[in-house]
Amino acid sequence: MREKIDEIHNLGAELVVVGNGSAEFAASFQKRFKLTTPLYVDPSLAVYNAAGLKRTKAGTIGPKNWLPALKALFTGNLQGRVQGDPYQQGGVFIVFPGDKLVYSFISKRPSDRPPTKKIVQKLKEAQRK
Repeated sequence: MREKIDEIHNLGAELVVVGNGSAEFAASFQKRFKLTTPLYVDPSLAVYNAAGLKRTKAGTIGPKNWLPALKALFTGNLQGRVQGDPYQQGGVFIVFPGDKLVYSFISKRPSDRPPTKKIVQKLKEAQRK
């Protein structure tokens, strides 16, 4: 989503990243990926649990991950050292003021995420309402 951050900001929104590693790992991640958006950590997984996000070993190491992992490897996106809970899956949420949830996507595995184009489209649709 980093490639769409300017468009997200122009829509009056903010991209917020929540990881489950330590603050030290987050600082390294932020520097490595040149993140210009807020980055928080939740090693306790309380936010993940509250959001209904899944924790699954099969989702992380299962056969549905092998092809995306190979694709990432061949495109130069190498997996670094594990930082945090490797079995905790993520998600994408669009939340408006007043805790109004207008879009949610719960990942089944690390490579499972909606296209950034769809997220921006959902943000635009929600703003029109």
